[in-house]
Amino acid sequence: MAVAASDFLLTRMAAISATDPDRKKGRRFRSGKEWSEDVWNIFEILKFSTESPTHSHTAYLVDSLIDSCSALKAWDAMTDLLLEETEEGQPSLLDDKFERTLIEIMCFALKHAAVGESPTGRISSKKTKAKDLKQVQDDRARLTTHFITTLPPVLTKFKQDVNKTGLLISVPQYFDVDIYTTNHKEEELDQLLDIIGELFAKYEDAVFLRNCAKSLESLEQEGTGIVNRVAMHKSGLIEAVTTRFHESLPVWMAGGSEAAVYEFESSVTRLVALFNFFDLTATAELWDDLMTVMRRGFDPESTMKRPLLRKILSCCNLFVMWRIQALRKHEGVAHPDADDCAIHMARLRELVGLLMPVLTVGQTASDTVFAVYHVLLDLLVLHPAPLSTAAEWEFDLKFELPSVDQQAIAEFVEFQVFTNVLPETTSPEARLTHVHRRRQVLTQFCRAFTCDVISSRFAELVLRHYLTVSESYLLSFL
Repeated sequence: MAVAASDFLLTRMAAISATDPDRKKGRRFRSGKEWSEDVWNIFEILKFSTESPTHSHTAYLVDSLIDSCSALKAWDAMTDLLLEETEEGQPSLLDDKFERTLIEIMCFALKHAAVGESPTGRISSKKTKAKDLKQVQDDRARLTTHFITTLPPVLTKFKQDVNKTGLLISVPQYFDVDIYTTNHKEEELDQLLDIIGELFAKYEDAVFLRNCAKSLESLEQEGTGIVNRVAMHKSGLIEAVTTRFHESLPVWMAGGSEAAVYEFESSVTRLVALFNFFDLTATAELWDDLMTVMRRGFDPESTMKRPLLRKILSCCNLFVMWRIQALRKHEGVAHPDADDCAIHMARLRELVGLLMPVLTVGQTASDTVFAVYHVLLDLLVLHPAPLSTAAEWEFDLKFELPSVDQQAIAEFVEFQVFTNVLPETTSPEARLTHVHRRRQVLTQFCRAFTCDVISSRFAELVLRHYLTVSESYLLSFL
């Protein structure tokens, strides 16, 4: 459908270009800059995208058009339209729907130009050649040069709209950051970093915050001339979030006001976003505070919100992941410090000991229980038994789950995947979700005994049920 839509649009734009009287008269922005042919074509694409009842997959439309329509790489035309201010009393050049659609098209086109990949599900028949790679590099340099200057004012204009800035905040992920140095654009970099920090503090949406953190990570590339400047902003952001978390925790633990609860939950949401991209394990205080909240959350009498508990669980999981990565890299030394390894393994045992009792058999598991299951098996896979030829220090990072706990995990999998059957009255949507979750649980379990962190004798649990359920599984997937 996207290919057909692009063919229709190209034909339509060619026809309108030759006959439209408005184009012959010409039109200018308030700055005096004349509208180019690309601006007019962008308007035609916007009209089609917003008015067509049959096509709403912007990424695929962009993929079909980008090689044959220069307007989709006319970054100056797009930002001119977004930044255009109308005179008082005059209608806006772009209404809200047009603005959002233009931002979507621009961001999809920008990603395609910078990466050279088609969207998910679209398989390109073209073979990548050296000249294609050179084109991608040139496109990336050109868009970086343009957006280094224009992205800060565009973000500033739309910073009150989380939907629009949620797309725009991902633009730095496709920059060639060396251009900041070669073009002497450090002032524009500071403006961008300031607006990222402002937006990170302003909004609560988890996806938005994750995009902010990812963009910050993309700008902080080792070996570039701007790495220290970005690292300084990043450190300030991390310090602000962790300080907010530590200071709000005692008040939250004491059952403070709604404002205090909001303050704590807000800090946790930001902590998760940062943890996904940055190592926040520099101090033991953070681990201790996270485990304090975890113990409160898994107390049988706890009234703690389950989404909050899952965020804390994610932080603990990421804390362990960052530490094991740092210990294995042990940069500058022959082996990691034995005391650091001992502290890490003690934390791991503490976390596993807290999580294992959660995996109970005989009841339909909640989202939190499934999160605990996936975290547990991730932790096990990260701490496997090393090869017999491995260095001695690697054996210090081995974690072997007791047989009784392995049995508990196997029984949990057996019940959740092979025994727990939904009633016939269950809706198709709920049934599909249930099947998908069973597949995830089974895949994680198979990965665990493939990595030899769950004894292979528990593979019998899977094989025992395979012949009896494979047909029904296939039918449910279909």
